[in-house]
Amino acid sequence: MERIREWIAQRGLPQISGKRSKPQDGAAKPSIALIHFADRFTATTGETIAFTAWMLNDSRETLTGVSLIERSFTNANLENLSYDTSPHPEELRRGNLGPGESVELHFSYLVREEDVIHRGEIVSALQVRAVSSAGVIWDECDATVQLYPKKLGNSRENGHITPLLDVI
Repeated sequence: MERIREWIAQRGLPQISGKRSKPQDGAAKPSIALIHFADRFTATTGETIAFTAWMLNDSRETLTGVSLIERSFTNANLENLSYDTSPHPEELRRGNLGPGESVELHFSYLVREEDVIHRGEIVSALQVRAVSSAGVIWDECDATVQLYPKKLGNSRENGHITPLLDVI
């Protein structure tokens, strides 16, 4: 877990909050953490967004039935999107995850013109669930990418510089 925290700090991503809580008897409560982020903060038509999801067993016991669940993947118009590449469904159901173990999964999406028309952002929402001695435990995390229109800059045609407008 510390390795993940250091990696996040080096990249300037939001810190993950501690999931450990102490019940009355002082024993650590089993927990699982999900870190889900995109490789960029902004994107435009034709750019690929690479999403990473880390499922981390942040407890001292082996968790069973570990599964990554796709909650939603939408653009600003709340249209349901589909990843262009994603793990095989069997990879989303990890089975057991030992104490301190983690699993990293990758998704990608090519931004389409229909996404940028609405501007706003693309939101990828995931959830991880597992079974522990305390019952079902879970964590959720959203990865968001702000969309913007493509700037084409200046066009040089017939030796003349012509400013171009935003393309949506």
